[in-house]
Amino acid sequence: MNPRLNFRHLIILLIGTLLNWPVFADSVTVHSDRQTIEMGDILTVWIDTDFATHGQQPDLSVLEDQFQVLNSQQSNQLEIINGKMSARTRWQVELLPKQIGELMIPPIKVDSVSSQPYKIQVTKAAQTGSLKPYFMEATLDKKQAYVQEEVLYTLRFYYRGRLISGNVTPVEFGPALVNKIKDQAVFQKYIDGKPYTVYEWVYAFFPQASGRKTIPAVEFNGVIQTNGRQKSIHQVSKPQSLQVLASKQNPQNQVTWLPAQDLKLSATLEQPKQTLRVGDSLSRTLVLKATGLKSSQLVELKSADGDGFKLYAEPVKREESIEQNHVVSRLIQAQTLIFTKAGEITIPGQTLSWWNPQKHAFEEATLKPQTVEVLPAASQPKASDLPVRPVSTSVPRETPAQSGWLWPALSAVFAVLWLITLIYALKNRRPQPAEPLSTAQSESPPDLDYGDWCQMPAKPFYNELRKRMREQGLPNTSQLESPELKNLIAGLEAHLFFDAELPDDYIEKICRSFKPGKKKSKSSDNSQLAQLYGRAAD
Repeated sequence: MNPRLNFRHLIILLIGTLLNWPVFADSVTVHSDRQTIEMGDILTVWIDTDFATHGQQPDLSVLEDQFQVLNSQQSNQLEIINGKMSARTRWQVELLPKQIGELMIPPIKVDSVSSQPYKIQVTKAAQTGSLKPYFMEATLDKKQAYVQEEVLYTLRFYYRGRLISGNVTPVEFGPALVNKIKDQAVFQKYIDGKPYTVYEWVYAFFPQASGRKTIPAVEFNGVIQTNGRQKSIHQVSKPQSLQVLASKQNPQNQVTWLPAQDLKLSATLEQPKQTLRVGDSLSRTLVLKATGLKSSQLVELKSADGDGFKLYAEPVKREESIEQNHVVSRLIQAQTLIFTKAGEITIPGQTLSWWNPQKHAFEEATLKPQTVEVLPAASQPKASDLPVRPVSTSVPRETPAQSGWLWPALSAVFAVLWLITLIYALKNRRPQPAEPLSTAQSESPPDLDYGDWCQMPAKPFYNELRKRMREQGLPNTSQLESPELKNLIAGLEAHLFFDAELPDDYIEKICRSFKPGKKKSKSSDNSQLAQLYGRAAD
């Protein structure tokens, strides 16, 4: 093929892609360095687009009603990932609020695409009591709090001129859990018409004991340049005092004390597309979200079997993030439910009691019950799916009273026949030459490499099987790729949940169905496991 022709095709493709770039433009987003500021603070706002603007500029005149626009800078970014090009444009805008209260950055329009409104809370400026070229201040967001309630500690260093060097002594909170909300944020602030640069540190701490608590003074040492001269400075903040109240008796006799700003319980059912039947599984995820608490403070949710289902819970996951200058925690509990009877099955709800410090009262987070329709099993395991024990057709049907002696007698007869066969085989066995240990090992049956779990009784084996599936991200048997393995597991569930017959070698067949062939190496083992684990190794 002509190389020049290929090159032309590539150029045409690139030009076509560039010409069609704006087709994919769909969002303009706005965010800021802070959403709660004091009057006189300079707010930095970023306006981002996920498309090429081709010289289009945002209309900043819509901001002039509530803000003074001090400065605006633009930057562009082009990325090519896996052959796909994407363009981004960002404007950094500095704003000075004109009034106190809840202000609104209205939708910003760029090339016919608009952003969402964005709220800014402006509070009254704190009284500094000084107009020196530099000073420190420390504040608490409250003077009284309950044990384990979130308290915000803010430390600021103000200065005019240029900071040459500086360092701050660590803040000591005593017996408390501590999260750093802001680590040396920098912004501009006007005080009595004069510009200051502000270094800010914000901590969330959770006192662990009641009584009077004092946070010691913090020192700042550094060098600044002002009026053309360098000067060594030493500043000390004021100590802060907090009254910590004891916890209250929970009306539910709940052990865990939860003093939160907000707390919510939610649950989602990830129902498969097909109709639910007896023996089917269903994934459920519980989420406990709390604002103003650390994840270690959250109580684990209840997990127990119910009427018509068995419940298998995975270990909980705990997450933390910082939102609106507060610690937001989540406790996530993944569960698998296996239904054991038909009808309308109700998954019980839950109620969790928590303390609202603003209202000085207990509140309840409630998870409502959920109901699902479960149909009877499609059919009992067929003979083609579940091998059955051979039974002589010449044996007449017996009543329960007559058959009480039959099975022990048959078992004894089969045991004698097996013993005779074993003795005959031992007598007629040919002597085999001795072989090295490595050769004998290579000719032995393939090792299932699953410890002793394949030799477990049906119930423990099933629990271990479900655990291994969940570890590989397969909460439902419907996600398995092997129809044979699905049928085998369905037969095992039928045995456990409505007493279907289970042959002696049934568990071994399940093991072999996802571990076929000989064990060659670790890499080959991983490829053989892909049949059970949905090719998770890929």
